[in-house]
This record gives sequence, C-alpha cells and structure tokens, in this order.
Amino acid sequence: MYIRFVAGNEKEKLNTLHGPFTEARILRDNDKLYEYEVEVINDIFSWYNKNLPCPPFESSKWPNNAITWFKVEAQVFITKLYEIKTILKEHDVQIQTIKTEYPGKILYEDEYQIVSVSAKY
Repeated sequence: MYIRFVAGNEKEKLNTLHGPFTEARILRDNDKLYEYEVEVINDIFSWYNKNLPCPPFESSKWPNNAITWFKVEAQVFITKLYEIKTILKEHDVQIQTIKTEYPGKILYEDEYQIVSVSAKY
C-alpha cells in the first residue's frame, strides 16, 4: 500500500495537484506564512533532507508527471508530514490523502518511498 498527500480539493483532477512540500514552499517563498511557521517549515524541510533519501529526479530522464508516494510502513515520515498539513490548514489549504495498491509504473524505490508515473495520479 502506498500513500500520497496532495494540496487541493476532491473536485480537482489528481494529476494536476502538487504535494504539501511544494505548497508549503510556495507559501513560505511568497511571504504568506507567519515567522514562526517559516521556522517550523524550514526545520521540517531540514529534517526530511537529512533523513529521507532524495530520489534522483534531476539526473533521471523521468517524465514531468513522475510523483512520489510513501510506503505505508514509513510511518515516521508520514507522521512528520502532518505538521506541514496543520500549518497549511491554517492557511485554508486543503490536503487530501490518497492511498492505493496500484500507483502506476514504479521508476524508483527505496526503503520508504517510490516514484511512479500514472495517468490517474
């Protein structure tokens, strides 16, 4: 089972939505967050950069619609994401949780996540 979080509502097409990391970065970079929220977001980003392997997006020839999914066993990373979700909710950003057994064609896999492509997602 795989899990993904996306910013947007249920009426929007899943394959047009981006994730909470991107949404948090956009709000931060456009000065839409309070100072303490920026500190929290930066700390969370640093924690992920230190602890979660980074899929080789830049060096791969993956299509632009390649997306990441957490493996449900990666609970420490999923739980940490709820901190971002809480901040985004304070700024009226809806976050959907998507679960699937079939994320599409898997292009990359490590202990905690996969990168896949699918017309559906």
